[in-house]
Amino acid sequence: MAPGMFVGELREYLGRWDKASKPARDKMLAEFVRHSRHMTGPELEREFGNGASLLLTRICAFLKTRVHAGDASIGTALQALAVFLGAASGHRFLLEFLDTGGLQMTIQMLTNKKIAEAERIRALQLLASIANSGFTYKQMICKDFHGEDAVLGFMCEASSESAHELIRSVLIGLGRGNNKVDDMQRKLIRCLRHDEALVQKTASQVLRQFLSPAAVEGVTAVRPDVALVDSVNTLFGSPNVYVLYEAQELAMTALTEIETRQYMIDSMVKMLQPPEYAYERPVATPADEDLYSGASSAAKSYFDSAETVPPEVVLQQVASCRLTGSFLKNKEERRRAAREDVCERMIDAGIVCPLTPSFFALPLPLFLPEALNACGQPAGTIARLGFFVKASCKRQPIEVAGPLSLLFWPTLTSIRMHTRTDGRPVGRNGEHAVQREQKACGTNL
Repeated sequence: MAPGMFVGELREYLGRWDKASKPARDKMLAEFVRHSRHMTGPELEREFGNGASLLLTRICAFLKTRVHAGDASIGTALQALAVFLGAASGHRFLLEFLDTGGLQMTIQMLTNKKIAEAERIRALQLLASIANSGFTYKQMICKDFHGEDAVLGFMCEASSESAHELIRSVLIGLGRGNNKVDDMQRKLIRCLRHDEALVQKTASQVLRQFLSPAAVEGVTAVRPDVALVDSVNTLFGSPNVYVLYEAQELAMTALTEIETRQYMIDSMVKMLQPPEYAYERPVATPADEDLYSGASSAAKSYFDSAETVPPEVVLQQVASCRLTGSFLKNKEERRRAAREDVCERMIDAGIVCPLTPSFFALPLPLFLPEALNACGQPAGTIARLGFFVKASCKRQPIEVAGPLSLLFWPTLTSIRMHTRTDGRPVGRNGEHAVQREQKACGTNL
């Protein structure tokens, strides 16, 4: 492609395009992308003798034809359109692209499952370029064509990390300063119940940006929807550590905001008081029976208790304890301001009794090493539980923060727990952890 085409050269170039086959057009587009990738809008006009718009129109028509025909090899055409829409001072190309129905075509490509994920990512990049052009175009995408639904649908189908990173960026850009952000919040809350952990993580990250945005001028936080609480509880049953982190951050936001504070506290109490779960033991084979009869007493007790509680319930119980300690130790200004009211509401909601090991159906000697180890705490810290109960019964919420956070602050890399055959937890040096803590605190349990 010779630089600075004259009228005759432009006519010849467009004539070759009109007569070329699909493979030949792909080669022309690849050459155009290679040569014009970093050009600005005025440079593109000068390159094609003020006829760049004629080439843009032909590329749009070519792409529409291939999409409607079910041809999935559209990557080169999308790259060529990205050159026009991403060119600096090329707002004119954006308007011409919209006039030819390019926005509607781009959204349709996101919902077309016949198109490969890589090509749909390129289509999403075009949508991001349009959304970043201003508030008017965000409203056009969401209000006129419901583009956020197409992006959310692609989020539920995409499988790569790169696709989800781009989806997160596009959704955050569409939501900021958009009148439909409340509607987007409700749709994202529904996505939290998706089966895929990657979808749950992306939806949680976008919601966190809506509810607690970074310091961006002119961007205000969205008021949380009450339905967020139930969806977050579902996330607490996930074994994925990234999902659990996002769920905890959303739950802490729900505790901070007055609209969802009481709902979140009631939900935490409910998670600590799971419904009865019946498990029917399968018929044991002789090999299983022999293995069970030869196990130690501690292993038998753990095997019997594991059959009565599903893993999701255990994860939710641990998550509620972790959330309590994390919120009380958090130093963020708005969360610190809400701490006293949260503690008061927790006590009123009756969260004290569920936090005590005696509330659970498991025997106390078995609950201590298993539940505290799941929370990532040395068993000796149970000695501080008495201080917590006394402080809560006296309705002194400020005093609750210290012992409660010491008891339930989670660390996955905490001290390993070992259990004797009698079920009593011991430390690394062989001394009983509970007795060691009693000596330090001067208390007896």
